[in-house]
Amino acid sequence: MRAMLTIFVLTFAVPDREDLTPKEARPPHERILGDWRIEYGPNDNVLRVLRIESGKMMIVVDGMPWPQDVFSGACTIDWSVSPATFDHVAKNYRGILRLDGDQLTMCLALDGKRPTTFDGNTGGHPLKLVRMKR
Repeated sequence: MRAMLTIFVLTFAVPDREDLTPKEARPPHERILGDWRIEYGPNDNVLRVLRIESGKMMIVVDGMPWPQDVFSGACTIDWSVSPATFDHVAKNYRGILRLDGDQLTMCLALDGKRPTTFDGNTGGHPLKLVRMKR
């Protein structure tokens, strides 16, 4: 009798819980959205965050747009190529990016010539390599 009472109580006392195991990984164009803490890039000891929203990005410092930011504005990302490419519409910056879990690496050329690797070798073209984490 005690066993039956225990089963009855547990049946109604323990709530159904949502299965937290991911059914399917989100596509990269959804995973990239949000804030990314810049870990490697500018070396002036200012903590910057790259905020990526659908179709645009901006640099944020202390929750506010950074006034010295030259990187904010409209952008496009092409996930159909490898590595994925991005174009900053207003500034003519062209780059490549790699999204690996909670790490984002972007490599961009400041002269409009898209880099092809993340090793920093662009044949003498001005280049920025930036690594970020969630």
